[in-house]
Amino acid sequence: MDSKLGFFMGISQCRQRVQVLVGYHQPRCKLCLLSVLLVLIELEDTSNEVEFEQRVIFRVKYTYSIYNSMTSLTLVVGNKNYSSWSLRPWLAMKQMGLEFTEIRIPLYQAGSSAEVRRYSPTGKVPVLLHNEITVWDSLAILDYLIEQFPALPWLPAAVKPRAIARSISAEMHSSFADLRQHMPMNIRIHAPCSEVIPSVQADINRITTIWRECRETFGKDGDFLFGTFTIADAMYAPVVSRFMTYGVQLDSVCSTYAEAILAVSAMQEWIADAKDETETIESYTNPVD
Repeated sequence: MDSKLGFFMGISQCRQRVQVLVGYHQPRCKLCLLSVLLVLIELEDTSNEVEFEQRVIFRVKYTYSIYNSMTSLTLVVGNKNYSSWSLRPWLAMKQMGLEFTEIRIPLYQAGSSAEVRRYSPTGKVPVLLHNEITVWDSLAILDYLIEQFPALPWLPAAVKPRAIARSISAEMHSSFADLRQHMPMNIRIHAPCSEVIPSVQADINRITTIWRECRETFGKDGDFLFGTFTIADAMYAPVVSRFMTYGVQLDSVCSTYAEAILAVSAMQEWIADAKDETETIESYTNPVD
């Protein structure tokens, strides 16, 4: 039997293999089949299974990217002056060049909770709406986007830095409660702290250690933690804002990194929008001492 005909007859098995290789939980069958057929047309000799799989993986990712670029993305965010969790996926999506509709809901206002619950089952922002799918929580949104747009450089390509990028992103998501409480994000003010309590200083020390180690180990080819911008930078961008607001002293490596984050055009856009807002949230204006 002709090798192409053999592969054609085994498309179902090949699609399952592609699913495992690419990592999709629910791949759209028609797109996978299209990818396989395109590779069958391209290759003169399909007997080399390794080359065939590599071609198919590339085609699947490319086809999914085209498909997803035509679908509807909406991100629901809170006040840009205060909502650090909203900033994280918003900044990552902007940096990756995704087009999306933005819905801003001012928080802690009359009717805010009911309006947020129209989109979010938790009553919190951010929330991503993608066609008929709703995803909430910043890290879950980023994980979902990585799956839906696998051709985009959300994470470092190499295994070790990729693992570390995921780890420090998760650490940002789950840790640093004292920093959050005592130094809430507030872009419109500048309130240098005359004294930093030990628990907050411990959070600052850990964060700056992460920044230094990533920059010195993985970031030499660019301005960000892993050279090029990744979700890890998006996760720590609100911390950069906090450090600027409260006058946290940084060493040269961390200061240079903070400047690079603030220079990102999307970050500048967010900051400009935050300064134009008129709502005030008292607990963010007068944080706990």
